[in-house]
Amino acid sequence: MAREAYVHEAVLVLDQGEDPRRPGAMVTVELCGHWDHDGPCRWPHHTGFVADGDELVVRTTFAAEPAEHDELLRRIRHALESAGGWQVR
Repeated sequence: MAREAYVHEAVLVLDQGEDPRRPGAMVTVELCGHWDHDGPCRWPHHTGFVADGDELVVRTTFAAEPAEHDELLRRIRHALESAGGWQVR
């Protein structure tokens, strides 16, 4: 089956002094096992962010087979909701 492109977007409020790049690293750890891994990602993805006042809009684009879509959304949400340093709105 062919991969399709998907997007997950979340709004975070970072704790004072938290690195805004860390949510993207946490997503990569969840999807790839480590933020600095060898070889290509099992699920190609990119996480970017835009600051909007006191909020950080975090957008992850990823490629997966349709049957994997729900599992990847669960993994991305888990990465963002289980880490300390911010709250998900």
